[in-house]
Amino acid sequence: MLTKTNDNAMLCHFSITLTITHFDPRKCKAIRAAIESTWDFDDFCNEHEELYAYGEAALNIGTEKEFYRRIAKAVFESNGSHCEIQIEPAYLENPPLETCTFGMEQYCEMAGTT
Repeated sequence: MLTKTNDNAMLCHFSITLTITHFDPRKCKAIRAAIESTWDFDDFCNEHEELYAYGEAALNIGTEKEFYRRIAKAVFESNGSHCEIQIEPAYLENPPLETCTFGMEQYCEMAGTT
C-alpha cells in the first residue's frame, strides 16, 4: 500500500532479499550491522560463503536506485573491498496476479500418460 507522509513523500511497502557473496568472512558482523542500518532486515543466514538477509518494511524513497546504491555502499564499506551484492525487491502493493492451475491434463502430460 502506498501511504502519504506529512511532507507528501510516498512510502512504498516492499520486501528485500539480499544476497552477498565473495565477502571477507571476518567482516560478517560488520556487514550485518551495516545492512541493518539501511533497512529493517530481520532474517539473516550465513552459509556456504553466502550471506542472505530478508526484510519487509515501508520506505520513504527518493528513487529505488538511490536506495539500492545506499545498501551497496554500506556493504562495500563494511567489507573493506569488493564483493558481489544481489538485491531482489518485491513490491507488496502489487503482488503478481497470475494464478497457475494444474489439473488432470497437466498431470497426464507430466506423467507421460496422455
